[in-house]
Amino acid sequence: MIKNILIMIVSLSALHAEIPKPQCARPIKPVSFTDNRAVRNYNADVNRYKACMDDFIRKHRAIANKETKAVNDAIAEWNSFATGTSSRSNKDNSISAHTGSTDGHHTVGKTDPTMFYKNLKF
Repeated sequence: MIKNILIMIVSLSALHAEIPKPQCARPIKPVSFTDNRAVRNYNADVNRYKACMDDFIRKHRAIANKETKAVNDAIAEWNSFATGTSSRSNKDNSISAHTGSTDGHHTVGKTDPTMFYKNLKF
């Protein structure tokens, strides 16, 4: 199962690789400003660039947060299952039965779950 989690993380990383870079027009700062109009135009270009970058960052941060939450939830679900700490305890759902094995009993799923036939305990 750890392998599946790693595959999911790699897949999400691959999705990130397909996300395009921001298509924001980066302003070019003149060597010198000749008048106030040139300064205002440059400042307007800087503000448009900043707004475009902020929008890109906000959009992709939201996507990344959702993906991170999904990965963390999957890891927590696996850890809960693997350690038996889910709200439904695996102990409460285990079935003990006589098998033909040398120890005589097992929890269904460990050896041959088709071999139990008596002394079922719920």
